[in-house]
Amino acid sequence: MSVLYLDAAAVSGLSIDRGLARRAVIESFAAYHRGEAKSRPKSSIEVAPGHLFQTMIASSGAQGLVATKWLGMAPASGSGGANID
Repeated sequence: MSVLYLDAAAVSGLSIDRGLARRAVIESFAAYHRGEAKSRPKSSIEVAPGHLFQTMIASSGAQGLVATKWLGMAPASGSGGANID
């Protein structure tokens, strides 16, 4: 089994048909409604004040896929805002 990681440059370099992407999202929600796809609520853990990680997971039996979204957040240096990694 391998893990596919797409950074911002890899995603920007893809030739994604927006109409096809929209239809895929619509079909994914329809599959979820039919019980053919599953997802779990977002899970978060704070490791220090303002520093946290969040994850979400979903699966589609019909497509034979499982995906996870992992997000790390920390305050931006000197700005007081969030820095999303």
